[in-house]
Amino acid sequence: MKKDLNQALREAYEGTRRKEKIEIHRKHLKEAIKESEFELVMYAKRMEKEGLDVTLLEGKSVRKLFYNLLGTKDPLMEKERQEFLAAFLKHQAVKKHLTVLQFEDKILRQQSKSLFGVEETLSRLLREKKKLLTGSKTEGGKQLVAIEEKLVAYKNFLKEVKEAKNAGRLCVTMLEKITKQLGEVHEWGTVQTMNKNKLKRRPRRWVNRATKNAYKAKSLLQKFEIELRDISDHYDLSYQDEMTSIHLFLELFVDNLIVDWVIQKRINHTLHGVESVHDRVSMILMLLENEIKEVNLLVEKVKKEQKELLIFIKE
Repeated sequence: MKKDLNQALREAYEGTRRKEKIEIHRKHLKEAIKESEFELVMYAKRMEKEGLDVTLLEGKSVRKLFYNLLGTKDPLMEKERQEFLAAFLKHQAVKKHLTVLQFEDKILRQQSKSLFGVEETLSRLLREKKKLLTGSKTEGGKQLVAIEEKLVAYKNFLKEVKEAKNAGRLCVTMLEKITKQLGEVHEWGTVQTMNKNKLKRRPRRWVNRATKNAYKAKSLLQKFEIELRDISDHYDLSYQDEMTSIHLFLELFVDNLIVDWVIQKRINHTLHGVESVHDRVSMILMLLENEIKEVNLLVEKVKKEQKELLIFIKE
């Protein structure tokens, strides 16, 4: 391995670390500058109430300020002057502090500009060394191949989990649509007489639409279940408890619909069944999201290991 490549890698790495620290420092500086600017405005408004000429007071020593502003024996005037003096001194202090902060930010900005492109340089050098190591049979090369295989496995896992997650979201959307349609229905079981009033026929239409969507939901839930089983088979995960009643959704929907019709009540049983499946699917989606977060953390950890291997190994 060329010594100049290793040296360049470390210099680029140190440059990126230095730039990261500068950006973090600048972020906090900007917050402090914003806070100081707010304080300046606040103290300036307090001083405006007195209507005194601030420019005549700037540059004077604290002793002279006290003498000029508090030399009166009028108690009321003295109190007002005390408040003005306090605001003035705080304003001057904040003003000086703000100047220091702005100067520091200017220096850091210049330092950051001097490191422009260091990330791209590091990425290019890492690719170069990665290519050299991957093609070798050294210990470092073997470690790098193992890391690459681990990353590929994680990426495949994330791909499958995200596919399952997308399938689950489609289910949730359809179940929420059904719930909304059923929620519009009141005492729908009563046999309708031939009436021109369209309002009395609406419940029947809502139920018909909800039923049609229930068939669609069944297909979506089946696809979701297949995606979950694929994950379970490949990655030793199990969502069996959460999947209970999902595959029986349509059967339970129809049974509950019949029960609600027979007892001539609002469709409470049907709604409860749909909401129960919705809650189960939502719970699985939360679990999948947690899986994604955990694997993303592992990916970042492995990438860090890969970078450190490439930077510090001397083969």
